[in-house]
Amino acid sequence: MKISFYLKFLVLCCFLLCSFKAVSQEVKIKLRPHSRSQYQVDYHFGEILDLRKNKELIGEVFYVTKKRIPVSFEEELDPALLDYFNSQIDTASEDNRKIQVRILDLSIYESPNYATKLYEGELKLRLAFYFKGNLNPIHLVTYSNLVKYQRTANSINKLQEVTNEYLDQSLAYFNQWMDMNAGTNRDLAKSVRMNARYILPDIQNDTIFYNPNIPLNWEYFKDRPDPLSKFNATITCSFSVEGNAQLNDGIIQQNIFIKAFMLPNQSWVKNPDDYGINHEQKHFDLLKVIVDRLIYRLNNTELELEFFEAKINEMYFDAYREMNRIQELYDTQTQNGMDAEQQQKWNFLIVKALKGEWEDLEKELGN
Repeated sequence: MKISFYLKFLVLCCFLLCSFKAVSQEVKIKLRPHSRSQYQVDYHFGEILDLRKNKELIGEVFYVTKKRIPVSFEEELDPALLDYFNSQIDTASEDNRKIQVRILDLSIYESPNYATKLYEGELKLRLAFYFKGNLNPIHLVTYSNLVKYQRTANSINKLQEVTNEYLDQSLAYFNQWMDMNAGTNRDLAKSVRMNARYILPDIQNDTIFYNPNIPLNWEYFKDRPDPLSKFNATITCSFSVEGNAQLNDGIIQQNIFIKAFMLPNQSWVKNPDDYGINHEQKHFDLLKVIVDRLIYRLNNTELELEFFEAKINEMYFDAYREMNRIQELYDTQTQNGMDAEQQQKWNFLIVKALKGEWEDLEKELGN
């Protein structure tokens, strides 16, 4: 009888993707990778972490001796399950997502049913799937299952079938989740595409937006002049950045909308004249140059997926500092418009810069 059972066991192993060894003191289960892939995917399993408290045993079961004997994997579970899962997937490209799996529970418990003369068992399986990028792993989904089974004393191979079946089901569950979420889950985005542009809203009473076809006029300077100031006029202008993002097919489309504006209620003039309005217009033009340069940098900088929002903020503050620096330099060199020769130089320099010819401006800045 023992020889017959052993032969049947060898035949059975040919049809199983996993095999086990049962000896008088212990049951050993060995995961065998699949011979061919089951799924065409855009990810791979890069790491398995066994977080069970007892990594040595799966549990205890009854064998022909009718005594409890321990069940464990023949090989260390982390690399064995990694090979087992990866054998079932065919990764379509090299640029694919790296998945980490955490084994939270994988355990078997059996008890005898004296009425039916069968052993009743439970397999608990809980796996957490994470996306592993350059930062901390991001939790995606957790698979949990409690499987109940019955077997006779001689059908120890039931453990093999149950373990194999529900490990496969966990992978099927995760693959289905990925199919449904990979294109719309921001955590799984593969790249980011930037679209930064200048927008021109309608004129508002308290805000004048930069429009190359509508020059400034003194009517926009509505604040009360400062009688103690030595300047004839002051313009208050700046820029704002707004944005939104959409995720399509795993690509984040980051839209950035930039406005350049002056504030009439914070801008004033004492003695309006044509020369003076030109000086203030060039302040406004320089603001638009700064915005153009920011848009260029945003659209032409290679952005890392995990850090692109921080990079956008960094470029925004760099542009803000550049705005203050260049406006101060303009006023210093022209003596707030009083030096006609320097004013003429800056007039030509700014006209060129508005066309995207920034070389002379960068020389002035020392870049």
